[in-house]
Amino acid sequence: MHFEEISPTRPNVGSLVTIPFERVENLAKLFDEVLDFIWENTGSPISRPKDSDVCANQALYPQHLLDRKCADILNSLGLFVELDDCTNWPPRDLWKCTVQVLDLAILSYSLVHTESFGVLSDGTQPDEIIIPLQGLSKDFPDNIPHNSGLISMRRRSLKCLDKFLRGGQVWVLHRSSFSTYPDEPLYLSTTISAFADIWGPLWKSYPKDDPSKISCYFVGNGLILPWHQNYEDGTQPRTGEVLSHWMPRGSSSSFCDEPEIEAFGGFPPVQRSFNGEETLLIGAGETTRKAPGLRFNPNCCTTPDQVDAILMNSGCRRPLGTSRSHTYVDNSQVNVQWGSGGFGPSVGGSRTIKTDGGRTLKETFLEMWELSPERRNIRVFGKAQFGVIVSACAKNAKRTNLFGVLSTSTIRAFLESLQWSESDCKDAFFQALTHEDLAISLPTLWEGHGEWRQEVGRKIFLCLKELKNTGVNKDGQFDALWIPERDREYIATLIEKVHGWIPILKESLSCCTMAVIATRCLEFSDSECGRRCQGPYLGNIEAKGFSVFETRLIINPQAKIPGGFELRSSKHTEDHRRWSVSKVEVGTEIFLGSQGRLRVISSLKRIGILVEWDNNILKDLKYEIKEDFRKLVLRSPPGPCHREYTENEKLEVKPIPLFVIST
Repeated sequence: MHFEEISPTRPNVGSLVTIPFERVENLAKLFDEVLDFIWENTGSPISRPKDSDVCANQALYPQHLLDRKCADILNSLGLFVELDDCTNWPPRDLWKCTVQVLDLAILSYSLVHTESFGVLSDGTQPDEIIIPLQGLSKDFPDNIPHNSGLISMRRRSLKCLDKFLRGGQVWVLHRSSFSTYPDEPLYLSTTISAFADIWGPLWKSYPKDDPSKISCYFVGNGLILPWHQNYEDGTQPRTGEVLSHWMPRGSSSSFCDEPEIEAFGGFPPVQRSFNGEETLLIGAGETTRKAPGLRFNPNCCTTPDQVDAILMNSGCRRPLGTSRSHTYVDNSQVNVQWGSGGFGPSVGGSRTIKTDGGRTLKETFLEMWELSPERRNIRVFGKAQFGVIVSACAKNAKRTNLFGVLSTSTIRAFLESLQWSESDCKDAFFQALTHEDLAISLPTLWEGHGEWRQEVGRKIFLCLKELKNTGVNKDGQFDALWIPERDREYIATLIEKVHGWIPILKESLSCCTMAVIATRCLEFSDSECGRRCQGPYLGNIEAKGFSVFETRLIINPQAKIPGGFELRSSKHTEDHRRWSVSKVEVGTEIFLGSQGRLRVISSLKRIGILVEWDNNILKDLKYEIKEDFRKLVLRSPPGPCHREYTENEKLEVKPIPLFVIST
């Protein structure tokens, strides 16, 4: 038996909960035994025994077992959060509540959760049925608030499944004290077997050679598809859940393509196939999410071979391991002179100061991973935002963690070309790479198989070694690893003149960039000038719109706060504070120290900002002179500035979504 309930932790998600009929039958038998026992010992079915010997003998007193069984059922349904001492419940209240809940669940199940329960005496159909909790007994336990009062079975609409049900609403069980909005459509969390039991039949679609990769489920007049992480309201799938979407068949033919998994940014990877065992979170919308950002375009028809041909013909691709000639500064020095003159003796002096290039964050990270195996911590890959993924089609780019980089088709093709000493290790590693949450699968593999750690660590290092030469090169252009398929390994180069966001990715003490070209199409549609899918314009791929780089900005409170930025507190005490950018004016400058300056173009939905790179030579020269004076004369560290969010650090204020557009 399956029925819908709402958890207090996710008030906008309804879950299909399974209660086996055997469990209900066993509870009914236990009710008979308990009532017979109480009647025989007390003469009353509603009071506790007064005989202390009877109470002490728990083996002969099955009431406690019934109390626990009822409490377990209500707790498993998410109707109570705390039931630490259910024996304090008056038996009548606990038993009556459990029986009424099960009665409604069975009735709802028999009516496929959508049909009416009947007609009231006034001729109307009820939209809500109430089960009272308070007022039944004066000694109600303290750990259940008296104002929680009611359990409600209410009609609610579902998100995308509303069309599948042809506008019909479903019966949902929940506590009335939960902060729910009766008019807000719900997501549905369910296994595919539970869904089929209620609203089946359905059919699976999968390749003939791999039945485990289910591309979609056909049900009713449409189908259920795995969907990109396009959150409209902040709802994210839990571990084991796959965000899904139902759509009519006529609008979905282009979505059932070859299953593939690829990650972008801080979100979990995009799962493009089902395995039949997962829990579906159905309710993803076709509209854009509230938070601005790059969005996956599942309709893109661009192939890796088409992109590769354009890169080759434009001279922006070279074989992996090669490098172009470039000019560089052979020697850099600063002359400082001082003296005192005038009448009489004079004193003078000079000093020549050479500047050491120092060591970047990337160099330090790679050296530690190579030379200190005992210090390798794979969990850092899910925290530090060192990766950059560039969309092969639109050339939009975004920051990501290194797990996101490892999950791309480019890195998987590179790993396929390597020689593995143990096939079991290789299979387990690739299986972990295709998991929906690499932050769970890879650390589990790393920490659970010490015998494979050396080989896995070596293969990861080889990936990092190739990624070392990506990012902003010595000519100021941007290099990214591009492997369209095994044995075709290249470095693709993006030109700063076309992609104006490149300078922000320059290597420094706090900025590390390991870049790959990924086959997914990422669009930016929050601005009229943003670049969208280039599929129809592949012959002139750089001509339609301006590419965008998505990252996050940390405002340093010790630096000059840009005008219009307002620090807001969250309504929830456990959440971070955030910056409101709704009042930021066009032209406001954001200073990033050695990474340069940004100039605001507009705010995006009050929480993000669209900026452009400020390439002002005079301002750059002024900053360099100021920093040289600070370092050479004042002997002080660089001045405070704002920065891109890349490192693993605990923040009191949420970073600001930042979009650097190449205008």
